Amino acid sequence: MLETILAVSTLITLIILIRRANRRVTLPNPVLVQRDGEYSAVLAPNLNTAQPLIESFMHTLRTQLNIIKLDTSKSSSTLYFKIHDKNTTAHGYEFYLLAITLRDGLLYFQAVAPRALDDKNVEDSHLKTVQEVASRTLANVPSHGTYYAEMDRAIITALTTTAQKQTITVHPLTAPHLNANAAITA
Repeated sequence: MLETILAVSTLITLIILIRRANRRVTLPNPVLVQRDGEYSAVLAPNLNTAQPLIESFMHTLRTQLNIIKLDTSKSSSTLYFKIHDKNTTAHGYEFYLLAITLRDGLLYFQAVAPRALDDKNVEDSHLKTVQEVASRTLANVPSHGTYYAEMDRAIITALTTTAQKQTITVHPLTAPHLNANAAITA
């Protein structure tokens, strides 16, 4: 009898631990993630769930850059995306906005929550929201290198590849210097 009770208790404890391990916890404060020599990410409150996409993206981009040998000491444009991710949907957001920039060999990410748009104000948009955050974040990070359009393509391709593997939908909000749709389907 005692053995049965212990076995059932152990089984219940294991089930609870496994279920908790698979659940992502959102953090109510902004999160700054820095990987020396690789990237810096600023994640808005409750958007720490974007970090797995960023980590996977970095792995994909590193692999891609080793294959095509792009010069990472240069800079990219700031690229803006609308990300539909089931992990953030579960925490109250239909989507989030992501900016990615390469400045002198270091990638910068800003993940922000969308704000309610004012239908009367044509200038108000998701692109404007993420541009404002990215420009504030990058104000103290001037680019000393030249902009490298090939890096824009590499970033878009790596993000799209990563997102497809994780069943995440990526919509470019803008892609200067290139045809974004052609890059995404490649």
